[in-house]
Amino acid sequence: MLHGQMQLRIALAVAALAVLAALVAGAGDQLAQAGQTFAEYLFQSMGTDLVRFALPAAFARYVVPASADEPRIATAAWAAAVGAAALGNLRLRELDRTRSYAPLFGTQAASYLFMLKLQQVQVGRAAGLAGAVVGTALIVLLVEAGLFMEALQGLFCLGVASCAWTLLLQRFGRRYAALGALSGLLLAGPLLLPAAAWFLRHVMPVKELEDAFAILAEFVGPQKMRQLTAELLIVTLNVQLPLGFLGIAFLRRAQDRMNALLLVGEEKLSAKSFSRRAVVYILLTAVPYIFQRTLMENVNTYAFGLFARDIERSMRLESFFPAGKDALLIAVSDSNFTVGGYSDAFNGVANTANDLVGRKLFSLPKLALLPGMLCSKPWLVVTMLPMSVLLDEGKSWLTALLSSRIEALSQSIQEVSNRRQQIEQHDTKHQELIRLNAVAGFAKARWTELSLSLSDLQLREAALKSVRSFIDWLYWQDMMQPGIECTLGFLLEMRHIGNVDIWVYSRVVEDAIDMLLTRSRNQAELATMQTNIERLQELAKRLSDARARGRMRCEVEPSAAALRFEDIEFSRGASLHVKVPQLVLPAGRVYAVTGPNGAGKSTAFAMLAGCGRQAMSLPAGVEIKTPGKIILPSDDMEVITQQLYCPLFVRPIDWILQATGAQLPPDVSETRGQEIVQLTAELMFHRNSTSGQGLTLEELREEKEDWYGGLSGGQRVKLEFIRKVFLREACPRILLLDEAFAPLDPRSKSAIQRRLKDFCAGSLILAIYHSDANDHCVSAGGFFDDNLHFENGTAALVGTC
Repeated sequence: MLHGQMQLRIALAVAALAVLAALVAGAGDQLAQAGQTFAEYLFQSMGTDLVRFALPAAFARYVVPASADEPRIATAAWAAAVGAAALGNLRLRELDRTRSYAPLFGTQAASYLFMLKLQQVQVGRAAGLAGAVVGTALIVLLVEAGLFMEALQGLFCLGVASCAWTLLLQRFGRRYAALGALSGLLLAGPLLLPAAAWFLRHVMPVKELEDAFAILAEFVGPQKMRQLTAELLIVTLNVQLPLGFLGIAFLRRAQDRMNALLLVGEEKLSAKSFSRRAVVYILLTAVPYIFQRTLMENVNTYAFGLFARDIERSMRLESFFPAGKDALLIAVSDSNFTVGGYSDAFNGVANTANDLVGRKLFSLPKLALLPGMLCSKPWLVVTMLPMSVLLDEGKSWLTALLSSRIEALSQSIQEVSNRRQQIEQHDTKHQELIRLNAVAGFAKARWTELSLSLSDLQLREAALKSVRSFIDWLYWQDMMQPGIECTLGFLLEMRHIGNVDIWVYSRVVEDAIDMLLTRSRNQAELATMQTNIERLQELAKRLSDARARGRMRCEVEPSAAALRFEDIEFSRGASLHVKVPQLVLPAGRVYAVTGPNGAGKSTAFAMLAGCGRQAMSLPAGVEIKTPGKIILPSDDMEVITQQLYCPLFVRPIDWILQATGAQLPPDVSETRGQEIVQLTAELMFHRNSTSGQGLTLEELREEKEDWYGGLSGGQRVKLEFIRKVFLREACPRILLLDEAFAPLDPRSKSAIQRRLKDFCAGSLILAIYHSDANDHCVSAGGFFDDNLHFENGTAALVGTC
């Protein structure tokens, strides 16, 4: 009979599942679309202050009530109040009405103290939680002030006070516990703070975390870094500590379920009863825990993602493109690492520091159970912990040797990988030159050499990582775990813990040992972080050197009618030394700048460019020998150089107008586009085209991967003249042309020169020009008015033919 009923139930369950599957299959597209819309909504909500900052604060108050019998309605009401306080606190900081988080922490502490007044039971718990909130507020305040060691010392002292409270509570009762803990903390303070400092410096990776913060702040700015760190720390505290409390309850119920399975084997419990227990465990314990942990971990991860995005943006943008100053990309131009390599190091430092702090905060609620173990069996804890520490130190010494070698290999892999990437990109870009010059064999040999070298390094690294992982696994499985089980056996024998606490206290012992051995157990992560810190320190020095490059002394006199060099003397390397005592170049004239290679023409142009509105630094290696100066009639200056730049993946019209489509109204974009079309036609951009000699609007609006890469040298120069000169309402007051006419054919050069003479009649134009070696002077050709000649360490006007 029972067998038949079971078969019937199975058949009904299968039929129900089949019907459900059919319904899901029939509405698959709609469900997928609804699921995608819901996921997008959830992702968008993550970025709101309500979810990102207020929800963790409310979650912490809801998960950790003032007492075990606090009404859930009161807990929910206080959680909502704390969340509202967090949101309001954030708004006040944004409006600069407050610089602290006192409203948030004050509301959290008040919520526990208020319940202490209403409920006389669990007084110690409520008071302790309120005190913990106040202590946490002080720690966040110290972090925001940049006092990290002081913050960690405060956390250490709070932990000692908690241990003292627990021991005194068990020995003498609640009456004397608080007084004894406070008195002991005050009396032992002078000794406790140095001990805390020693413990934090030698046991915890405080030095590494301080170095990590310092190097990140080097790029982000100390004040901004402290503010962002404090906000992230509040979110992490409100997520990881409550999840730690939830984890304790989850471990106990999971252990109770596993113990029930043993009762089935002993025939004290039926399999049917155990199945019901398992279903109840899944529905009422596992699913809620998974939901809460998944949700809050994602909120914490998203908050860190925003933090990491903000600080990385500062490194990538503000460091290399400081506002109102010259770009500092020269800092990485001759480095072994790309900007991406430095960015990976930057993110690696932030990720490692965040993971270390988050893991320790998650384990703190379990570590709070340690004082009870110490009180019940002090000799066991005092004996077990040092033995475990010594054993772990031996293992750590061995893995540290492996980690140092792995880290050295990892750094070499990064350098070789960056070099291979640069060579492959360079060769791919110049594939036509490789083909025309028949050097494919040499390029292939270089690629092969780098690939073999990189493969060898990666195999060595993988082998050493495998050995290290195997050592860690054997150590935990065959040494550490049996030792923890011995400890639990004694605690079970003394009835300090029950069977449901086995898993919890196993984690307590493990986390206590892990806390004492944080530095050695995280040797590999800390070694990687140290390597990344050193890489970023190198970048910081490169940026500092780039910022320290000299600038030409320039003065703008709007009333001046000429550009004047006064007592200018400069050098570049050992071969170039130029002295110009006095030189006057009246505006409204075009000067051919001539001289042999290496005479100082381009260096003089670079010095002049530093006097423009962009205020560029001197080129590398240039040294100003005298306190001379350059006096200009205006800083309205444009430079057209030999090698022209255009970004990748850009619409031509956006690059020419220096604005994206979103920044330009459609009517303005249309008008300016027509101007570009007309100018390119007049300058014969497509000279051999049968459909017209100018660009079309369609060509201008189509995004190009490498637009300049597909153009001839003459076409690129024409576009630069259009972009920097002819699209303006008036010609720049000073125009520097560094061999800009060289790529142009005679007809195009003549057209541009005629337009320059008309459009820039009142401007000063300097054009580096290479005439035939047999010519003794430059022909005016209807364009040049004079000739500025560099030779024999000086410059002078020599006239034209």
